[in-house]
Amino acid sequence: MNILFVDILTDDPVLRRRIERESYAGKTYAERCRQAFGIQSEAWTVVYASRGRLPNPKQFDSIVIGGSVENPVDPKEDKPWMKKTYAFIRQAKAADVPMLGICGGLQFVVRALGGEVIMNPRGRRIGTQVVTLTSAGRKHPVFTGLPSRFRQAATHRCIIKKMLPGWKILATSDLSPFDAIAIGRRVVLTQFHPEMSRRTLSTIVRQRRADIKREGTRLPTLRLPVGPSKKILTNFLGMI
Repeated sequence: MNILFVDILTDDPVLRRRIERESYAGKTYAERCRQAFGIQSEAWTVVYASRGRLPNPKQFDSIVIGGSVENPVDPKEDKPWMKKTYAFIRQAKAADVPMLGICGGLQFVVRALGGEVIMNPRGRRIGTQVVTLTSAGRKHPVFTGLPSRFRQAATHRCIIKKMLPGWKILATSDLSPFDAIAIGRRVVLTQFHPEMSRRTLSTIVRQRRADIKREGTRLPTLRLPVGPSKKILTNFLGMI
């Protein structure tokens, strides 16, 4: 097994170091994701989308695209490395490589494949919230063995504006009507963070406490059972 992790977290080295120090105890985001998946390091290849060329997606058994501090809402504000990442995603989709997009990864894939991302008119989503599977979600292999409702970590301000023909809604939540979607047989996207630990989520909430209060949002719930998150990641590996 050879999994490619595409890091789109940020192109700002100072911000990256702060995030890794405060949220991931000095580890890289890519490393924390590898640990969440339970994958051996030799089966986990990391590429930083904002640095240099992206590889041929056909070289890998699957692709994971992690979260990002970018909000890919306005095409006029897309940076060159973001446009390059969109092109890579289109290549991967055309090659039928299994792909999991997480939060920012969902938004990048949606943009790459012709969809639109908007700022959520209902405001920031942060903390743990209940995810509800649709009938399509209950049948999808990535959610096999999960209850129809479960809690997941979330921290984002953007959502998909609307679904495109052929896309399927797999899960919804109160603030995110498209909380998980499937594009074709091999692409699964989650607006929530199955890779995120409660400790990391708690740190992010502390970091954004001032923003949360300024926006008039209540401090969020942080109940986060491990089982559903681990099951989602394991199920995705089973799709390879």
